[in-house]
Amino acid sequence: AYFNTFYNAQKSFDDAEKIIDKSKKEDDSDIPQQAKKLLSHSIEKSQKVIDKYPHSQWIDDSYFLIGKSSFIKADYEYSEKYFRKILNEYPNSNLFIEAKMWLSYTLLKKAIIDSAIVYINSFQDESKLTDEHKFLKYTILAEIDLFNKKFESAYINFEKSINYLNN
Repeated sequence: AYFNTFYNAQKSFDDAEKIIDKSKKEDDSDIPQQAKKLLSHSIEKSQKVIDKYPHSQWIDDSYFLIGKSSFIKADYEYSEKYFRKILNEYPNSNLFIEAKMWLSYTLLKKAIIDSAIVYINSFQDESKLTDEHKFLKYTILAEIDLFNKKFESAYINFEKSINYLNN
């Protein structure tokens, strides 16, 4: 039962991402309403897994879905809370690296730049990072550079991030 609940949360999240990817989102524009509904559904189902099955193997995954769904919805307080839960409660999670990166991104969005830099700079050894992780790392570094008006460095980091895109 808990896997089915988690599966529904993951499916809602994946469907929301597809809608967002298909939409022509401008930087300041909002995500499509249907995507928001699906992200809310993902959060709701993930919370249900946490509440009803607190000892299941899907708890850290549920925290991650809540964190990332909240991030996409621009609810950075909630996002930060759940990424930190993974870091504090599940240090051996297969989502630890990704949660740390998304926490860095969340802190950047909250304009807590020094902390965002500390988290993202903790990934000096790139041998443990997947291409997706490297893409995210350089995107975050580029956005930090933009925030700090270091446009040439931002350009270099965006170029680096593009090297790790699959499509």
